[in-house]
This record gives sequence, structure tokens and C-alpha cells, in this order.
Amino acid sequence: MIEEIQELYSKVKPKHPFITELAKVVDRAPNTIRTHWFSNANFWSIPLEMQKTVKDFTANYVTNQNN
Repeated sequence: MIEEIQELYSKVKPKHPFITELAKVVDRAPNTIRTHWFSNANFWSIPLEMQKTVKDFTANYVTNQNN
């Protein structure tokens, strides 16, 4: 599922508003999302229990940004 999230995340432009909104949805700090969850240095460490939520949110965000 991480690969799917990475693919979707690559389509998000710009990243900052996305990370801010996702942080609200998953009740985490935006800095945690940016530096831990969406970081190559941390091997995309999205907690397993949050991966489906993150994937669904990201897919919806990408769809809405393109409309």
C-alpha cells in the first residue's frame, strides 16, 4: 500500500496544504506527517493502521485538485 500512497503523493501539488489537511484528519502534527510519514529518510513510515485512511484521503485530494 505504501507504493500506492507514494504514487498518489507524487501527484499532489502543492504539498503544504495537503499535509496540513491530512494532519487534521489523522490527528497528528503536520511536521510528523512531513518528516516521518512522507520521508524517504524514514522509509515512508506510515503506521499500518493509518495506511488505508492516508491512501483514501490522498486519492480524494488528488481527484479534487484536478477538478
